[in-house]
Amino acid sequence: MIEVINARDQKRLSARLARIRERNVSLDADLMSQAGTIIDAVRRGGDAALIDYAAQFDGCAMQSSELRISEDELRQIAAKADANVLKALREAIRNVRRFHEHELQNSWEMEAENGVRLGQRIKAIERVGLYVPGGTASYPSSVVMNAVPAQVAGVQRIVVATPPRSLRESPAVAAALIDQMGRLPAHLRRSLTWDRGSEMAQHSAITAALALPVFFCDPHHPWQRGTNENTNRLLRQYLHRNADLATFTQDELNAVAAKLNHRPRRVLGWSAPAEAFGATEPIPMLLAPA
Repeated sequence: MIEVINARDQKRLSARLARIRERNVSLDADLMSQAGTIIDAVRRGGDAALIDYAAQFDGCAMQSSELRISEDELRQIAAKADANVLKALREAIRNVRRFHEHELQNSWEMEAENGVRLGQRIKAIERVGLYVPGGTASYPSSVVMNAVPAQVAGVQRIVVATPPRSLRESPAVAAALIDQMGRLPAHLRRSLTWDRGSEMAQHSAITAALALPVFFCDPHHPWQRGTNENTNRLLRQYLHRNADLATFTQDELNAVAAKLNHRPRRVLGWSAPAEAFGATEPIPMLLAPA
């Protein structure tokens, strides 16, 4: 409810302003100390401490296996969302995406005197963590307003945290998550086969986050990842072998991905991948380095 205060009612106005000023947690040393204690405890105790605090503050008994919600359960919860709410969410997502696409900045470079090169390089953060409130009310808009800008910016991994039970009690939050996080069809991400580079040292985290098994080739056996090798061959027609992907914008890489997705392939009976796999829109294949 909106509180209306007459400007002449100085006593009531002063009392309200005083309460507003008290909201500044940075001035509440006791509150900051309590929060710091909780953060330190979770840092030291990990999931066990997190579960203890969930029981203490949320009255929720949990197992460590329940901390990460599965894709199947997320879909089951989202299926309960009201159709009108879903329609409104998708419209909001389109509007927010369109707005933030206009905010995108591009890298640029110039040559000054004596061959000195100056410029600005815009690169997305590799991964971000988003918090979706779920205490006394549900906020699916928090997913939209945070996940969509991150996607537009080119963030490669988005991790969402929300209080216990909030997804089950608010199907709209689950629906918003699926709409934004599940863009790649499940049948197109059954597994990933990589070479033996150190860049995949965190492969277990990828498997846990995406339910995506990661396999590695034997040394000097590139044919064990045939699809990857074949895709690399096609990419050479658009990007030379030593091309620095950091010099390309995400839009430029998306354009290459769209061409590959709509390029007829003999192995698919001269259908394009987008047709063969039932995609209704280009499936992103390239990401600018974060």
